[in-house]
Amino acid sequence: MKIITDLDYTFSFVPLVYPQISDDLNIELRNEMSNFVISDTCNWVEDLGRIYITIPSPQNDFVIGNKYSIVIKNGIDAIYYGKLTVLAIGTDTQNFIYGNKYYSE
Repeated sequence: MKIITDLDYTFSFVPLVYPQISDDLNIELRNEMSNFVISDTCNWVEDLGRIYITIPSPQNDFVIGNKYSIVIKNGIDAIYYGKLTVLAIGTDTQNFIYGNKYYSE
């Protein structure tokens, strides 16, 4: 599960297969409630075995609480599958419980 806030559109992951530095990665985000699909080429860098992706231009569909399925592709080959949710700035992501938005201690 990846978590982004309504201002920070960057997250990191460990891919199934590492891309070459010259490769363009495509990201597909599917809203799990409305099935709205955001598909775009994204900027990325690799650091210490992790890929850091910046989702291009803030999307109107990124509303706090929305949940997405993620597929990141290098050409036609998928290199990452996952989930993403959008949270408010200041949310304690360490103690955030996904199911009921309860803050544990």
